[in-house]
Amino acid sequence: MRHGAPLLLILALALGLSGSLAAAPGTTMQDRTFVTNAGHAGAAEIAEAKLALTKTQNQSTLAFARRMIRDHTALAAKLKLAAKAFGLTPPAKPSSMQTASITALGKLKGTAFLNKYRRSQISAHTSAIALFTAESEHGQAAALRSAATAALPILKMHLKMAQAMST
Repeated sequence: MRHGAPLLLILALALGLSGSLAAAPGTTMQDRTFVTNAGHAGAAEIAEAKLALTKTQNQSTLAFARRMIRDHTALAAKLKLAAKAFGLTPPAKPSSMQTASITALGKLKGTAFLNKYRRSQISAHTSAIALFTAESEHGQAAALRSAATAALPILKMHLKMAQAMST
């Protein structure tokens, strides 16, 4: 059996499994998926908000975008700290699908931009609430579960703000 562990390590490295699977003792697939999806989601929120700051003069939208940058930057830092304890690193960029949506959003102007940004934020925060609720209720890693639970009131407030945002 002495030679079995190195062989498994080599096999894991060859299959590309060394990152999130081998480096995350005490976590489940739920936890690892949460870290990845929450990282992408937060980065997408920040990227869309930065875009909004350049695309509109609508004061409601500008205030919302500034709040998204501030709150999601803080949430990302907390997620990163909680994930680090398990050898996980949340992505700092939106997923490729989110990047494509952000690019498409950036091509819009005026009311079309405002309407799409508002709808995007409602959808993104609805999804984020579901993601963070699932981790809060089913996550194995206490630090991640706690971070998810603490973020939920902020995300719910963001959803209400997005729904109330004028266009």
